[in-house]
Amino acid sequence: MGRVASVAAAAALLAAVTCGHSIKHVVVLMEENRSFDHLLGFRPGVDGLKGTEFNYVDPQDPAKGKVPVTDRAKNVAKCDPNHDLWATTDKIFGVKAARAGNLTTPDMSGFVQTEDAVLHDKDNHCGVMDAFAPAHLPVMNGMADEFALFDRFFAALPGPTWPNRIFHLAGTSGGLTETSLPWFMGEPGKLFPQRTIFDQVKDAGKSWKNYVNDTPWELFIESVAHYPENIVTMEQFYEDCRTGNLPSFSYVNPRAGLNLTLGLGSNDHHPDHDVALGEAFYKDVYEALRASPAWNDTLFVLTYDEHGGFYDHVPPPNKVPPPGDGIPSYPDQFDFDRLGVRIPTLLMSPWIPKGLVISAPPAHAKPTPTSEFSLTSIMKTVRMILNITEGPLTDRDAWSAHFEYVLDTLKEPRTDCPMHLPDAMPPTHPIEIEAAQPLNGLQKHISGVHAHLAGEPVPDHITTQRDIS
Repeated sequence: MGRVASVAAAAALLAAVTCGHSIKHVVVLMEENRSFDHLLGFRPGVDGLKGTEFNYVDPQDPAKGKVPVTDRAKNVAKCDPNHDLWATTDKIFGVKAARAGNLTTPDMSGFVQTEDAVLHDKDNHCGVMDAFAPAHLPVMNGMADEFALFDRFFAALPGPTWPNRIFHLAGTSGGLTETSLPWFMGEPGKLFPQRTIFDQVKDAGKSWKNYVNDTPWELFIESVAHYPENIVTMEQFYEDCRTGNLPSFSYVNPRAGLNLTLGLGSNDHHPDHDVALGEAFYKDVYEALRASPAWNDTLFVLTYDEHGGFYDHVPPPNKVPPPGDGIPSYPDQFDFDRLGVRIPTLLMSPWIPKGLVISAPPAHAKPTPTSEFSLTSIMKTVRMILNITEGPLTDRDAWSAHFEYVLDTLKEPRTDCPMHLPDAMPPTHPIEIEAAQPLNGLQKHISGVHAHLAGEPVPDHITTQRDIS
């Protein structure tokens, strides 16, 4: 055997000995509208809050007072903070600087002033400076105790739900900057044609399913809407877990509206919904996966689409690559060159070391010196885990850091992963309280999309969350 062959054989043997994970199933659950500091800022051992952070009521007149961070966030927020592109930009750079077009110093100073300007909740500033004590979120903190938590993971753009969810699946939002126009190029009924991770999984000969609680959220994307056979219920998810028949890639939508028939509240963590219900939901998902015969081959990713307008002290990176797809932005003018605010993201698998905190990506996981962890890191890592040879969908996808290396830390799967996580806190309100609330913006947009695709009038007569049930 020649020297080159000997070296190659030795390398192959070493790889066989030190080979990491055997992951065959990736499950991604994306919740709604919460920043890292809001949910986990007071957790010890992370880049979180000291308790001294604050925003001025009026940065141009400090004598008007400060609004400090607190650990007194409520299960059900009093209002929904503004997280449109313009509002998020004001919050990151400060209102005065942002309105002057000075986007050089992201000092995270505009959260309070922006909320006061839109008169959401003048007394409490829409709760944007309130965070949760760790004991109040026992499930999420239990997950972080047992597995891995990112404390430097960003939304794909500084804006709301739909652009970030499309970006997460396609590496671009197709130009979209706001949730109010969930159609390609703003043309009602025109689906987003962009290639997605679903297409890449399918074309690699692997399987995917979109598991839904009440409805598929992303029906305005062709690669979701054109594959109704891949959209199944959460009951099917639990059955697939029980039998070990999970697909290669699972994408889980939470419940966007309450179900009065079954007596179930919304579990999407949208700020007008109880965080305890979301905690109970991802506890159920984890425990079903943990009990599955496929557990040793599974990675569970819990993430959020964006920050929901809540305070975070870490400035999002500027000067990141836009998608490079040549699609102009709408309805706002935006260059897609800034990431959004930090979001909570956790990894759970028997191949994950216990209590790991993942901060900035290491050099070997960064395609460029400036690469960061963000929502497009998920699709990149899914391709690596599932051995999909097709390359990045966009320039942003190509730039993003991956986290596949985390799964190669252990030489064999853990046997001490808990079968059960701590119980969620009890819900704050009976379901009738949620039913009486007016529709939130997300519910209006989802129902509008579904009505349009069904050829029905926009359901303006549906005004309360009881109606949407």
